[in-house]
Amino acid sequence: MSIPTFKLDLLLELRKKYVVYLLSNTNEIHWQWSCLHAFRYKAFRAEDFFEHIYLSYEMKMAKPDADIFQKVLDETGILPNETLFIDDSEANCRTAEALGISTYTPKAHEDWRHAVVL
Repeated sequence: MSIPTFKLDLLLELRKKYVVYLLSNTNEIHWQWSCLHAFRYKAFRAEDFFEHIYLSYEMKMAKPDADIFQKVLDETGILPNETLFIDDSEANCRTAEALGISTYTPKAHEDWRHAVVL
């Protein structure tokens, strides 16, 4: 399963104006597959879409635990009130909101371009 190209284009557009991070609950095998298949787009690699990629298996933490969000906030220096977190899990978004982060939970297959400002 690949990521729809409009989402990858959106990430590239967002990177022109914003700092974009990925925080993913994943394991090493799934991440390797994602890098080879899901993020294959033109000549880009997964790393080209994000300032930094935070992977739960590397961090030994997982969403929705508040510690994983706090670690990203601490490491990046981003301010919660200037951050938009997009995730398909309501539980993950609730935790982020408790830390002062704005969130958006798109529905399955939703085109969520309207949720971000370019």
